[in-house]
Amino acid sequence: MSADKVVEETTRRGDGPRSPSGSAENVEQIREILFGPQIREYGQRLSRIEDRFSQEAAEWKAEMRRRLDTIEAYTRQEVADLGERLRTERDERTESHTRLSQTLIESLNSLERRVTESDERTAKSLRDLRQATFDRIKVVLDELSEQISTLEAFQNRHWEELRDRSIDRFAFASLLTELALRVRGESGANGLGESDSGPKP
Repeated sequence: MSADKVVEETTRRGDGPRSPSGSAENVEQIREILFGPQIREYGQRLSRIEDRFSQEAAEWKAEMRRRLDTIEAYTRQEVADLGERLRTERDERTESHTRLSQTLIESLNSLERRVTESDERTAKSLRDLRQATFDRIKVVLDELSEQISTLEAFQNRHWEELRDRSIDRFAFASLLTELALRVRGESGANGLGESDSGPKP
């Protein structure tokens, strides 16, 4: 039987008519008698559940706070470590770039010195070669001039010899002519004029 039915049955069994307020009080009394301990027990249980829930909620909040604090601390540490690594890498890159720039500058300076030295050696070699060529040409020209002078002297001597030989032939021819004239003159005086009609020498 339900509680409402029990209440109605009890009300019916009551003596005489009752006022609504008296009925309500009776109902409340009956409910208190029937359900009071259970309601109080349920209330206590609910209170314990609320307390336990509040305690667990507080513990959960505290745990979440601890976890959040741990995550925050870890995040901060990671960010700090990352920043430190970035600064270290940046410093290393800067130092590497500085070393590379210094190496490139030294290489360029060395290359420039080598090019300058090579140009100087090339210019010196060209000057030496030019001077050697001039000296060789001078020697060749001197030798050629000497050979020309020798040739001219030889040619002059040859012409002098030829001239001397020509003079001797002319003198010898004049001598022969004079001798022939003398011989012819003597022959004409002796009546030998036929020699003029004979073959001429």
